[in-house]
Amino acid sequence: MGLVRTDRVLQVALGMVAVQLVVRGYAAYGGWFVLDDFNFIARTGHFGLDPSVAARSYNGHVMPGGMYLSWFNQHVAPWQWWLPATELLLMQLVADLAMLRLLVVLHGRRPGILPPFALFLFSVLTLENAVWWAAGINALPFSIALLLALASHVQYLRSGRLRHVWAATVWVAVGLLFYEKTALVYLAVAIVSVTWFAEGYGWRRVASAVRGRRAGLAVYAATGAAYVALYVTLSRDTEVVRPTTFPTWQVVQAMVVDELVPALVGGPLQWAQFGVFSAADPGDPVVLAAVLGLGLVLAELLRHRRHAARALVLPVVFLVVDVVLVLLTQRLGSESAFVFDYRFQAEMAAVSAIALAAMTMPVRGALRSSSSASPSELLDHPRRVAAVVGLTSALAVVSAAGWTSNWHSDRRAEQFVRTLTGAVRDAPAPVPLVDRTVPDFVMAPIDRSGGLASRLLSTEPNARFPDVATDDLRVIDDEGRLREALVPGTRRAQPGPVAACGYQVATDPARIPLDGPVAFEGFWVRIGYLSSGASPVTVRVGDLSVETSVRPGVHALFVRGGSSFDSVQLSGLDEGTTLCTDDVSAGVPEPLDQPDPADQGASS
Repeated sequence: MGLVRTDRVLQVALGMVAVQLVVRGYAAYGGWFVLDDFNFIARTGHFGLDPSVAARSYNGHVMPGGMYLSWFNQHVAPWQWWLPATELLLMQLVADLAMLRLLVVLHGRRPGILPPFALFLFSVLTLENAVWWAAGINALPFSIALLLALASHVQYLRSGRLRHVWAATVWVAVGLLFYEKTALVYLAVAIVSVTWFAEGYGWRRVASAVRGRRAGLAVYAATGAAYVALYVTLSRDTEVVRPTTFPTWQVVQAMVVDELVPALVGGPLQWAQFGVFSAADPGDPVVLAAVLGLGLVLAELLRHRRHAARALVLPVVFLVVDVVLVLLTQRLGSESAFVFDYRFQAEMAAVSAIALAAMTMPVRGALRSSSSASPSELLDHPRRVAAVVGLTSALAVVSAAGWTSNWHSDRRAEQFVRTLTGAVRDAPAPVPLVDRTVPDFVMAPIDRSGGLASRLLSTEPNARFPDVATDDLRVIDDEGRLREALVPGTRRAQPGPVAACGYQVATDPARIPLDGPVAFEGFWVRIGYLSSGASPVTVRVGDLSVETSVRPGVHALFVRGGSSFDSVQLSGLDEGTTLCTDDVSAGVPEPLDQPDPADQGASS
């Protein structure tokens, strides 16, 4: 704290962090769970906490740390957004301090670290990671691991002490628990080593970077190879598509020209909204201004700073990797209009800031790094630099405000889940529910969830999804309300042979044929009956057989059907019990037109 009180650079840097956290905090706390967030909750809630469950690939992502943290949040504060929002904000703070530490390690505490630090703090490249749990729980640990591991590795390059390699390896290991892309830290380590801490050209330069550091290289190689082997084993469901199936140039144009370049100078200012998300939609004037502005700054740097160009290797390599990954893993279709968002290249904020710092200032301990070649009308005038940084940061805050407004505007998932969970919890007894697919704006039908309500409500003890129910069965409508189930007569029982009874069931099994076959999943059978007494009964519907009971008097049984059937069989009644039914129908349950009054009261 004493250093902060006396160091003007640290004071300004921490003040910038405070401003960023206010902006990001407003965006984060005003949001809620979205899409993949529910799948994370559903996985551990339904399948349990076994490490094999947590480490199972999720759309190619191996992220046991994120799965366990999602479970923890739901266990401690079910459906309470404040907890994950707070964790995102804390991780953002750690990432900010990690970037500040790396810049100080590379260049010392000097005013020149503030412009690249501002780029990292305020660029919209990382905004989505700060407010969406599913994105942030991947990208923020990756960012933290990248920055802290690089700081440790640079100290190793200077001192040769192997403990710094082990520190970097630990940070990488922690990041890999949350995001497989953390493996790119090894690529960053290699680029930093070869770019600033080696000499010569070609393979001689690579040999120079390795000379005297073989022990560190061995640690990195061994841990990296072990993770690659583990990831290949765990991510067998990852689908890789050929990049030739997509218009590659349009992908590059979208990610670089429309997204990255405007973001580096405070853009994109305008957004195209799709659901709760937004994609950069800067328009030609903004793109032109961004290209011109970025080009002028780069030209000034390359003209007036020796050896500045080598710093561009880091962001260029990472950008190429990001483009290739999008082409290989994202189903973009064959149309010319693509919808991207910044989460696919969020680390570009960090590597661009590192590159900007290395272009303008010497790297301490480097064999050769940036130095002044001639006076610059921009770089050598702090007030002009401050004006440029202030303008781009202000534009970035405006861009963030537009994105945040879109993020806060779509509350459908929150309204659905709050209505549903409130009704389930307020019910006086466990609620028998038909398992149906929830709306796609709530939870995607992936990760073995099928988008089913039973997965979404796996942590709700009052929600039951039985194969059979008596008299009371509920259906979730598209607004999350619980309604009485209506089984439409898509198939009905043929007329029974017994007058005034229909089908009479006693101790012998009785088969009730339907007026047509059923060959689809999701069908239920409703059996309205009159029973002379209480008795156990076995109901077989296709390949599904359930044991339940009947009650004396007039009641209705709801039984989930098998995959295909054309009749219903009743058996196993107690001797002396007789059951009559002339009301058997099969169909996919639908909500009655009117909400259940009790549910209306619970959700109001």
